Amino acid sequence: MRYIYNQQSLPPIDPGRWRSLDEAAGRLVKKIEAVNVQQLSLSAYSREILEGFRTKAGEMIKKYVHIMAWLLYPELPGGPQSFVDYGGGHGLLSCLAKEAGFPRVIYNDIFDPCCEDARVLAQHLGCPADEYICGDIHTVHESLKTNRPGLCALASINVIEHIYDMDDFIKVAGSLSSEPMTMVLSTSANPLNPIVRRRHFRQHHKWEFEDGPHEGSYPMDTVKAFLSVRREIVRHTAPRLSDAEVEDLASATRGLRKDDIEVCVRQYEKTKIISVKPDHPTNTCDPLTGSWQERLLDIEAISRTLGAAGFRVRVLGGYYNVTAGNASKRAAACLANHGISLLGRQGARLAPCFMFHAARR
Repeated sequence: MRYIYNQQSLPPIDPGRWRSLDEAAGRLVKKIEAVNVQQLSLSAYSREILEGFRTKAGEMIKKYVHIMAWLLYPELPGGPQSFVDYGGGHGLLSCLAKEAGFPRVIYNDIFDPCCEDARVLAQHLGCPADEYICGDIHTVHESLKTNRPGLCALASINVIEHIYDMDDFIKVAGSLSSEPMTMVLSTSANPLNPIVRRRHFRQHHKWEFEDGPHEGSYPMDTVKAFLSVRREIVRHTAPRLSDAEVEDLASATRGLRKDDIEVCVRQYEKTKIISVKPDHPTNTCDPLTGSWQERLLDIEAISRTLGAAGFRVRVLGGYYNVTAGNASKRAAACLANHGISLLGRQGARLAPCFMFHAARR
C-alpha cells in the first residue's frame, strides 16, 4: 500500500479497511494534484496553504490515512456512522473521509473564511461534507442536538494545542454521541521530544515578548506581543494600579484570556493577592482570543480527563516524511519511523508529533 508509513504503524483492523483507505487516498491525491489553485474562489491564505499541500500531497495524505485507520479501531459492526473533522482548516481530511465512504461527514472550523474555502474546495473535488459548522465545540454540540451522531469518530490535526480549555473541550466532544465513540487528537507540539520542546520554548518567547506578525501566524492572530496586550488589559481594568502592580499582574496572567484576566485583576483590587500563576515555564496564549500559541500540553492530565470521560487512552508518536531531503535524511527518517513503531508510547520521544487515541465502547 502506498499511503501508509509502515505496517507496524497501523492498528489491528481488517486489512481490507487499510486497502480501502489507501485506495481512497490515491483517488483524492490525483484530484488534489490536478487542481489549479489560482482558479478557485479561495482566500489568499487558503490558496497559499493548499498550494503547499498540493506539491507534496502524496506524503501529506499519509498522515490522514494514519488517523483514519486509528479512528476505525477498535472495530465495531458497521463502523462509525459519523465523522467530525474538528478545526478542519482546508477540509481535506473531511474530503478523505467522504472519499473513504463515511456515511455522514461533518466539517467544522472556528473561522468563517476557512469554512467557506473548505466548502468551495470540497465541491470542486467532488467530495463535499454533509454539514459545515462554523464555531467551537459548543457550536458543534448545539448544531447536532436535533440529529445526534450514532457511532461517532472525531479527529483533529494541530488544533488541540490552541484550545483554551481542554477539559471543557473533552467534556463537550465526548457528549456529541451517547454511543461508542473514537477520537484521534494529533498535534506537532510534542512535549515528549526534547528537540521539538526546545524549538517551541523559543517560539513561545517570541510571541510573548516580541511584536509580530510571526512565522506561522494566522490572519486573525494578535500582532502585538502577548505580554504588552495583557499590560493594556490590566491597566484598562484597574487604572489606579501602580506600574509595578501592572507588571506583576501581566506576568502572572500569562496563559489567560481577557475575561479571566479581568476577573483576576478585580480580585486583586479587593484582596491585594494575585490569585493565579502560570503552570508552565513558557506556554502562552493570545489574550484577546484565548488561542494558545503551540501549547505544550500536559499529556498525563489530558489522559486522565479523557479517562474520566469514559475513554481508553493511548498516546502514540507520529511519523517523519521519508521523501524529503537528501538520501541521508530519508534513511534517517525511515529508521526513526521504524523505532517509533516498535517503541509504542515511548516512541513519541523520537517523533515529530504525537496523538491521543481515545476510544469509548
